[in-house]
Amino acid sequence: MKGLGPYSQGSGYLIGDVARLLTVTPRRVEGWIEQGFIKPAVRGKGPGRRNLFTREQVVLGALILELQANFGERSALVGMCFPNRAESLLKLAHQYAVENKQFIFGMSLKAGRMRELAPPDVGNSPELRSTFVTEALAKGYTVFFINVSAILARFFKETKHDADSPTLTVRAGSSIVPAGSPDRIEQKEVIAFGT
Repeated sequence: MKGLGPYSQGSGYLIGDVARLLTVTPRRVEGWIEQGFIKPAVRGKGPGRRNLFTREQVVLGALILELQANFGERSALVGMCFPNRAESLLKLAHQYAVENKQFIFGMSLKAGRMRELAPPDVGNSPELRSTFVTEALAKGYTVFFINVSAILARFFKETKHDADSPTLTVRAGSSIVPAGSPDRIEQKEVIAFGT
C-alpha cells in the first residue's frame, strides 16, 4: 500500500486499498467514482496510471457505504450528499471531534427532494433535534439523521488494527476521529422518521 504517510504527491491509496479498507469490491469504488460521489485526489491519466485517494476520501467512502446500507445502493440520497456536501461534512466532523461533541447530520425530504438541513449542533441538543423533527413532520416531510461521529468512530476502530494502514489509526492529533473512546457513542448510527 502506498498510503503509509500523510498524503503527498506520489503517495495515497489505490482503488484496491480503498476497497479493502471498506470491505467492498474495487468495482464498487469505481462505481462511486463514475457516479461522482468520490473524486480521486490524483486522477490517473493514461495507461498504467492509477487513481490515488487521500485518507479523507476513504472516510467519505465509509459514509457513502453507510448511507447505501441504510437507504439502498441506488438511493438518490447519496447523490444529494456527495460530493457537494462531502467537504463540509468532514470539516464539521473534525471540528466536533476536537470539541469532543457528536456530529449528527440531519435532513428533511419530501418526494425525494431535500427540503431542509438540520442545524449542525442537532446531535448535542435533544431540544434542537426534537424541534427539527416536529416542524419537519408537521410539514409532511421525511426526516433522517446520520450519526457521523459514530460511523467514523466505528470505521477507525475497525481499521486501527490494520497493520498495512497506520494512517487510519486512532491517535492523538489525527483528523476526524472523535475524541475519547468510540464506545462512548451509544446512539444508533442512522435514524429515519417519516409520515
